[in-house]
Amino acid sequence: MEEGQVVRLNATLSSVPFYEALGFSVKDQVQEIYGISFVPMEKKLKKDLY
Repeated sequence: MEEGQVVRLNATLSSVPFYEALGFSVKDQVQEIYGISFVPMEKKLKKDLY
């Protein structure tokens, strides 16, 4: 079975619940670059959506 594409993003800590409500899942621990904390997230798209 062929898989669909994946959307990846780095969410700010306060926006994680918003992205989870859209179907994204947390993929790693909280990270920080240049003093900005974020959480890597991703969502797999269904093949028939594109």
